[in-house]
Amino acid sequence: MKAPATWLRLCVSMAPLEEKELEKFTRRLRDLPVQQGSERIPGAQLQRATAGETSGLLLCYYGEDYAVQVAEGTLRAAGCALQADWLRQTNSGLQKLGQ
Repeated sequence: MKAPATWLRLCVSMAPLEEKELEKFTRRLRDLPVQQGSERIPGAQLQRATAGETSGLLLCYYGEDYAVQVAEGTLRAAGCALQADWLRQTNSGLQKLGQ
């Protein structure tokens, strides 16, 4: 089961964000166009959500693979390229290991 590991990677990628950066991330996430067949996370659920809660919402609404893609793109759009790069690199490394 990968979900706990994916949740943890999502949390770790958002943990360094300061309050204003996390707010910017969730604002971008709220306005993000999503792939067909997915529904957008309701803004009310994202309001004042912690990194852990946001990670859980990403997994619940988008599943593991798409949640990581959405988080990476949203981090990048919110000006958090370092965290987006870390998430991409850890995800790529785990895929190579077959996890």
